[in-house]
Amino acid sequence: MEYRQLGNTDMSISAVSFGTWALGGDWGDVNRSEALASLHHAIDCGVNFFDTADVYGSGRSESLIVRGSTITSSDRTHQGTFEHAMLASIPNVIYLAPANISELKAMLRFASRQTENPVILSIPAQQDMEEQEVNENFEQPTYDIVQKGSKVAILGLGGFLALAKAAAAELEKSNIHPTLINPRFIASLDEKTLEGLKAEHDVLVTLEDGSIDGGFGQRVAAFLGSSDLKVLVRGAKREFTEVVPKEELYDRYRLNPEQIAADILAVLN
Repeated sequence: MEYRQLGNTDMSISAVSFGTWALGGDWGDVNRSEALASLHHAIDCGVNFFDTADVYGSGRSESLIVRGSTITSSDRTHQGTFEHAMLASIPNVIYLAPANISELKAMLRFASRQTENPVILSIPAQQDMEEQEVNENFEQPTYDIVQKGSKVAILGLGGFLALAKAAAAELEKSNIHPTLINPRFIASLDEKTLEGLKAEHDVLVTLEDGSIDGGFGQRVAAFLGSSDLKVLVRGAKREFTEVVPKEELYDRYRLNPEQIAADILAVLN
């Protein structure tokens, strides 16, 4: 691949650009796996210049490009499992995890208008594409309580909010009505909300689509360490995996709704 200097910058970009409009699906449905394979192949060929825009499939092509912080069935050279641990340690950064497309758009608007801090968005692999009302306040770390319950609180970070809802449905079968929370913030904690959970909850569970070590859940567990609230942290192990099916990894990490519910019931009992 040939590379050229970009203007007066020190950036070296590939002479060939990868256009992603077609990945947005505007000219017909595009298989997600095939789209990601195309992007990976372009990177393997040395391409580092990708053309995209928010109108390409209403943001779908952009989401495909930046989506990478996820437990993946890909090979070890294409894994973003450790993103949370690496980026959350950077000071003065607002690090956000949208759970749905509306939240992603709101976070992008916030990032474009504020000038105080760098903003990082971790795009979920399991993004909810349904438009919905969202809290657009990202100035201070505030969690959204999606469902108020008792005894058990489940914090589903980013795309794992859907997994939290599925685990909650399993617990409902045992007459346990958990609190569901969309944390939205990865590195910064909503300490007021976490403190408020202590009174009516015995178990708190964090679910994140990434490595446990140094991740969101460990930060929550450290904050609640001196309390009587039992904390279960669920995510990936700190390991490289080589083309392991995602279903097998979820089973290994006990990230299926039934497994999560069973682990919660074991602690309660």
